[in-house]
Amino acid sequence: MNLKEAPNGTKWSFHLDNPDRVRHITDNGECLCHEDKPTPRCVIEPKGTTTTRDIRGELETAQVRYQFDPDKKFIPRSRYTKIMTPVRVLEIMYDLPCFKSRTPKQKQTLAQSICFGSDGQRPALKVFGALILSKLEFEHDISEHLDNGLNDGCLPLKADTSDSAEKLHCECKSKNHIEIMNIGKYTPSDRESFLRSVHRLTAPYVAYQPDRHSHYVLDHGNCIPIKFSNDRTRMPSPERKNSRSKKTSNEQGGNPANGGYGGFSEVHRVQLYDSHCRLPDTGGYYALKKLTSHNRHDFELELSSLLFSADQNGDKRHLIHVLATFEERLNNLSTFYFLFDCAEGPLEYFWRTNTPLVGDMTHCLSMSAQFLGLAKALEAIHNDRSNFPLPKDVTDPKNIYGRHGDIKPSNILYFRSSAGEGRLVLADFGLGRLHTKVSRSIQDPKLLSRTETYRSPEFDILDGLVGPKADVYSLGCVFLEHIGWFLLGADFPDKFSDERLMKDMYGFEVDTFFTLIEQKKAVIKPAVEKSIADLKENKACSWFLVQMLELIEHQMLACDKENRIRATPLVKRLEDLHQGCQHSETFYTKSWKDCKCPV
Repeated sequence: MNLKEAPNGTKWSFHLDNPDRVRHITDNGECLCHEDKPTPRCVIEPKGTTTTRDIRGELETAQVRYQFDPDKKFIPRSRYTKIMTPVRVLEIMYDLPCFKSRTPKQKQTLAQSICFGSDGQRPALKVFGALILSKLEFEHDISEHLDNGLNDGCLPLKADTSDSAEKLHCECKSKNHIEIMNIGKYTPSDRESFLRSVHRLTAPYVAYQPDRHSHYVLDHGNCIPIKFSNDRTRMPSPERKNSRSKKTSNEQGGNPANGGYGGFSEVHRVQLYDSHCRLPDTGGYYALKKLTSHNRHDFELELSSLLFSADQNGDKRHLIHVLATFEERLNNLSTFYFLFDCAEGPLEYFWRTNTPLVGDMTHCLSMSAQFLGLAKALEAIHNDRSNFPLPKDVTDPKNIYGRHGDIKPSNILYFRSSAGEGRLVLADFGLGRLHTKVSRSIQDPKLLSRTETYRSPEFDILDGLVGPKADVYSLGCVFLEHIGWFLLGADFPDKFSDERLMKDMYGFEVDTFFTLIEQKKAVIKPAVEKSIADLKENKACSWFLVQMLELIEHQMLACDKENRIRATPLVKRLEDLHQGCQHSETFYTKSWKDCKCPV
């Protein structure tokens, strides 16, 4: 069921159509930048002789190539303001013939308007620079555009391609301040050059707003303000063998190097220019995810799941954080981007790079906190409590819920911390879906995407129905692998996968955690039971780990979903275990064989 369709057939305007929750930014963030970084007005005194040739040469040198399209360029705001200073704007007016008839006082007034705005109007500094960059000052009176009211509030300009002349229109609804360029002596080539120059000067200003998501609608000529790098850095890959489970047409695809940010996408570790953003400090790097699908519905589903889950979870520490989204339009086709906090890598990366923690029983205190945080994140996705806030047009707290659908180690991200061991974050909502109460537990597994190795038995059982508890099963698989890594080392996940290999009903070798009996009943694989028993006998296995293993085996990996624990009771149980670790070091630092259970 579509997330916007209610059981009675009415439509919900959920998140994306709610202007209080999502702000659709069509001016490339120019208004936000003007509010955040106003230029203080000052008296302008000419100091030399600056020519438009000087300015144009410096602007051309200041251009940087766009990381994802070498044919596109932009000029970072910080570079532009260093070149186009108020003093140089005034000096240009003494150089250009179209301003010669103006008195020094008139030139001062116009320079003030261009640099700082006047009478409630925005500055025209970028318009002025674009006119010069496109070489229009030689053959045309560029002052007429300024006199006609063209300023930076008119940007970005739009090209009307309904006829071969490609007319330009500004953002102002009351008047087209660029109409002079659509008539008379201006050629289509002039307009094309000017529009290209405008694009190069208006790379978006990206501002994060905690309670109101920023969605940027960009023209094809615009560039996301990424610092160019010759090394197009992909996110760290898990670097462990792929699951040998059989693949289906419904399985999540994409590059495994995307490291937790999702399939059907390209994900890059990028830096943005400081002058182009107001974002939380993430160490200077961000993850930019470009969807390979141009389907708006796919984009809206993923974004809605992210925003819905973020709204439910108070601390937001263990859910992936979407900072902004971008929509690049070309004719009737859109390309979609997500901007996230940048992680060190997926959970496999944590296992590979934190070998000193293996067997260090003091790590279990942090482990208990991370397990609890991930379970709380899952509880938020499932909307498993009645007191979560809801959209204004959804009155029944049970009317809507989420399902992640693809929980696995590569979709749990590791964020390093300056203090402590960092945190684990549930990511990739590419398969995440919002559902209504009607569809809460009646989804046909044959029509659902899922991960293979960590899937729950409901996907394989004849006439099985999939609901939120499928996520609990997958999370239990991950918890078990993490405990195995802690007790036995980084080789455990792959060895454990080999041990689980069994032929399924179709004759394929699969490394799932369950096996089927006549397609009607699932049981936990003997290799899983043996592994859990062996882990309990490990000399570093504490009472905390013993109780975690029992919780995983009997409640999270319960093959009958009716006996499987829900997210909220799971959170309560993990809270008890975490409190036990906080109250008694013996609970997690001593082998259970050497002491009585202290809690």
